[in-house]
Amino acid sequence: MKLQHRKDKKKVLKITSLGGVGNVTKNLFVYEYGNDIIVVDCGIGFPSGEMPGVDIIIPDVHYLLEREEKIRGFIITHGHEDHFGALPYVLPQFKRNIPVFATELVSGFISVKLQSFGQEKTYLKIVDPDKGPFRLGVFNITPFRVNHSVPDSVGYIIKTPQGTIVHVSDFKFDWTPVSDKPFEVARLTKNISGGVRVLLSDCLGSLVEGYTRTEKDIEKIFDSLLDSALGQVFVTTISSNISRMQQAINASVRHNRKVALLGYSVNKNVRVAEKLGYLKIPRGTLIKPEKAASYPSHAVTYIIAGSYGQKSSALFRLASGKHRFAKLKQGATVIFSADPSPPGVKDDVDVVVGKLTELGADVHHYEIQENLHISGHGVQGDLMMLVSIVEPLYVVPIGGAPSMMRGYKKLVKKCGVASKNVLELKEGQTINISESGVFLGKVVKTYDVLVDGLGVGVVGSIILRDRRTLAQSGLLLVVIPLDKSTKEIRGEIQVISKGFVFEKAAQDILDEVKKITYKVVGTSIKNKKVDNIKSCLKKELRRFLFREIEKRPIILPIIVRV
Repeated sequence: MKLQHRKDKKKVLKITSLGGVGNVTKNLFVYEYGNDIIVVDCGIGFPSGEMPGVDIIIPDVHYLLEREEKIRGFIITHGHEDHFGALPYVLPQFKRNIPVFATELVSGFISVKLQSFGQEKTYLKIVDPDKGPFRLGVFNITPFRVNHSVPDSVGYIIKTPQGTIVHVSDFKFDWTPVSDKPFEVARLTKNISGGVRVLLSDCLGSLVEGYTRTEKDIEKIFDSLLDSALGQVFVTTISSNISRMQQAINASVRHNRKVALLGYSVNKNVRVAEKLGYLKIPRGTLIKPEKAASYPSHAVTYIIAGSYGQKSSALFRLASGKHRFAKLKQGATVIFSADPSPPGVKDDVDVVVGKLTELGADVHHYEIQENLHISGHGVQGDLMMLVSIVEPLYVVPIGGAPSMMRGYKKLVKKCGVASKNVLELKEGQTINISESGVFLGKVVKTYDVLVDGLGVGVVGSIILRDRRTLAQSGLLLVVIPLDKSTKEIRGEIQVISKGFVFEKAAQDILDEVKKITYKVVGTSIKNKKVDNIKSCLKKELRRFLFREIEKRPIILPIIVRV
């Protein structure tokens, strides 16, 4: 679509995607009109294999920091980390306490998350669809219930001076949900009677035919697996998938099994959901993890965190034989029942599955067996139903890869939406909405903000490059002892290989490295250019190593003054 700029910026509604387009995660959308901004979602992303040592990715919010005084609040659609998990990292960057609006269960998850970061003072406001709309600046916002793999998920009808926008993040239509109410079609249609200018819609399932199955179907599969399980049973899913845990608990109770919770996130979210009434657990069903070992193997089901293979998770520790309270026994049944969608996790999951299999477990993995995951995302039938209900003038596919966005564009043509009215955004892309129409605007430059342990944004492209080089080619350490006063070599130069070459097998290479080092150091001292030793040595060693063995390790010369 042709880029156009409006002259009177005060009469333009701008929607800017700082995440959540072109990928599945890191969702964050900015709605801006005049002096008012609301932010929909604030999620994390997952690192790829090309980002060694990186834990998560968070949105780049410099655009918001520059407009802090305009921000009226963050409104969250549902309780998955890729939609709210960046809040503990983003909120402290602002000078004031910006309110966060979310439904009851999602607020509970957010509260637990913020408390773990020592951020108890964040202002959380409960959103209740039954209580009608709420206002933030010029935006009149009506929440309505949608179905997803976590209960208490909502979409938002956002009424603005430039018309009505409907924002529906992850969703499906489920008329028999487990721990939730069905999609509120009536509430949605009642509040859009004046027409909808733009629909922002989940597009993840645009390439899959049919309709997404009801969540209730999964319980029959759990029953079948528990029927045949003679020993331990471990069920792993994402820690916010309360309805999946409810079904695992229901099946366990029918099979006379107690339930033990393994993992911090599972424990916290189950407690929150049970307290708020979203999870029904019969009295006496839950047992403490440390007590589970005293029960017969066939009498316990473990619900365990780590379905994405996270190395810090309870499941990874179990697979490594290092969990404090649980030891995997031969013949144990391990059930993966989690969405395989997020990028960057497949390799980690494969590692855990391999470890569990080697320990003798019967692993039921969601990609190959028993349909153990029923998606929380609508597929083609669901997506077309939403478009038919909303009847928008323009559509923006979100929450999917470019192929899914393109698939969505082709799909909604069947619903009468012209291809030119489907806006495929890139990260940072702005949509301008005015009386004259809907246009693509400028692109806000953004960067992935990488979180490494407690460091936020301290890992950049150079550090990542060095880490990749270390992983692929290793480190060559050259220690050069120099006399403080005479600046002559005093002692022997040491050459140390770490992940570069095996020292005993490549001693001739390391001996040649030492010879080159003596030569470079001697020449630099002779020419009174001691300060150039490191740079000259790196250059000579790089040339030699690539010529001899076609490797480019990180070369680290260290001069020790003695």
